[in-house]
Amino acid sequence: KAMYTLIHPYLERFPKSERFTLGTKIEETILEAIKLLIFQNYQQTDEERKKLILEFLANFYLLEVLLQQSATFKYLSYEGFNRSMSLLREINSFALARYKNLGGKNENIW
Repeated sequence: KAMYTLIHPYLERFPKSERFTLGTKIEETILEAIKLLIFQNYQQTDEERKKLILEFLANFYLLEVLLQQSATFKYLSYEGFNRSMSLLREINSFALARYKNLGGKNENIW
């Protein structure tokens, strides 16, 4: 939720045309990641949880790419980009630790 709270005000500053394309994709990716984290808590086996965490990590990699593009196009300020990337990396570390605790290997991840 912290990522969504941080990014949402920046998305409102995107140009109108990009707010409904790139901005929407960023928002949808964050919301999908939140959903995956919630769903993995309700899975019966570690294997099922591991699969959802891996999907979460893939979403966060996509989010990083989208945020980089936003900064490249100057839709996202330098400050906003740095703050979001710092939080993204922190969340990613927690997710990777969770993935490893579930028996996953961090080869070829991120």
